[in-house]
Amino acid sequence: MAGLAVQPATWHTPAMAVHPRHGAGSNQYAKRARPGQPPANLLAQVGLPGGVCRCDQIWGGTCAQLVGPPNWSHDSHPNLDQRAKAARDTQTRPEVLEALSRDRTIAVRGNVTLNHSTPGAALDRLVTDKATRVRQYLVSHPRCTRQHLQQLARDPEMHVRLQVAARTRLDPELISTLAQDPHQQVRRETVASQTCPPEILLPLSRDPHSMVREEVAKKAPVAWLERMAQQDRSSSVLAAIARRAECPPGLLARLGRTGSRDVYTTTAGNPSCPPGTLAYIATLEDSTAREIVAGHPQCPAPTLATLAQNFRWEVRTAVAGNQSCPYEMLVKLSRDSSQAVRQAVAANPYCHPDTLRRLSHDNSSDVAKIVARHPACPPATLGLLGSHIDPKVRQEVAGNPASPPGIIRQCAHNKEAVVALRAYGNPACPPDVLEQVALSSEGSVLRQMAAKNPNCPIHALDRLLQDPDRLVAQAAAGNPALPQATLAMYQLARS
Repeated sequence: MAGLAVQPATWHTPAMAVHPRHGAGSNQYAKRARPGQPPANLLAQVGLPGGVCRCDQIWGGTCAQLVGPPNWSHDSHPNLDQRAKAARDTQTRPEVLEALSRDRTIAVRGNVTLNHSTPGAALDRLVTDKATRVRQYLVSHPRCTRQHLQQLARDPEMHVRLQVAARTRLDPELISTLAQDPHQQVRRETVASQTCPPEILLPLSRDPHSMVREEVAKKAPVAWLERMAQQDRSSSVLAAIARRAECPPGLLARLGRTGSRDVYTTTAGNPSCPPGTLAYIATLEDSTAREIVAGHPQCPAPTLATLAQNFRWEVRTAVAGNQSCPYEMLVKLSRDSSQAVRQAVAANPYCHPDTLRRLSHDNSSDVAKIVARHPACPPATLGLLGSHIDPKVRQEVAGNPASPPGIIRQCAHNKEAVVALRAYGNPACPPDVLEQVALSSEGSVLRQMAAKNPNCPIHALDRLLQDPDRLVAQAAAGNPALPQATLAMYQLARS
């Protein structure tokens, strides 16, 4: 709130003071005040020299006229919302923000701390504010200086120090201070900092708390991983090492044979896990680990063959979705009793066209829908699916770039709008079909979809730029096939 004037307070002390909410007729809350003096219950709330109420100094002598019940305070003051609004307004004058930084209400001081226009003098006071929340807000203030952060890094409240450690970039002196913090969460957040140097990581790799060592394992140099894996017995730390993409294969082989479930399942999910380790983990009586191994691209073929016969459909589904799954195995899984397995076969990018043709006759329309969107689906199969009873299957056929032009043209004239929309958005849609809808006066949504298609003819785009529907014209202007000269003329006409 710009232009808030700071006026000197004037005490008005009538014979009978009036409560701000209950009016003059409420003697229950009224108290006598001696002439020339402020009310007694307000003197206890004085925060500035000379017995002047803070609200008086900022808002121009309101509180001096008010006497409330004994439990009345500034927290219930009628101007609290106004003070809070002024404290968060970036247009508020610096001297007003300076005064509001002394407000007894935490919400007001918190708004002052969040205000990017707050002067440095107010921040110097707020760094020692008694409210933890205010000091936390100060950490993220753009004018928070290095001296402020050094003081807040030694704050008695852990959450304030944690807020300092969570900053994106910290200078070495701050990192050194926070690395010795008595609380493990602060030390862990310090390790996670982008600027944490290796000389700080080394002593923290022997921290008594596993959460700190786990964070070190995520950032430690590769040369340290072997030593950390030998010295540490915490499963969370070993799992963090096994999750590293650059973890050496020999170390992964040893981690995969640990007895901890978290460690060997994490090892199985590492893209660099050796095939022999995957084969060993698949022999464990753990369905989750087997499912992870079944989906690994480095899984050996004999192991995949064994897992393809597993009694759990989740494991067989992972095998069917594995891009390394052999052709014969996919053919066998395409006849699986589980619909989820057959869907995974149809979604496999290396599924053979013959297998897709067989799956197009599946009893489940969900399987047929996946076949209809497959890029390797044969044109004849797409033609059959274009007449499928389920509109969602026809919708996928209409949007498949591998669909023949005749099928796309047929879908574009479909009476169901969702199918026609997918056809007009298909990058393989014939230009004459797009031109036809562009020149029509019906279906603004269809014209909008045609205007986005790169196959739309230039003269049709010129017509769509003048479309009465603003969204259609904008879509045509964003078409990558539109010449730059035409686009410049369109933008000039709009301006």
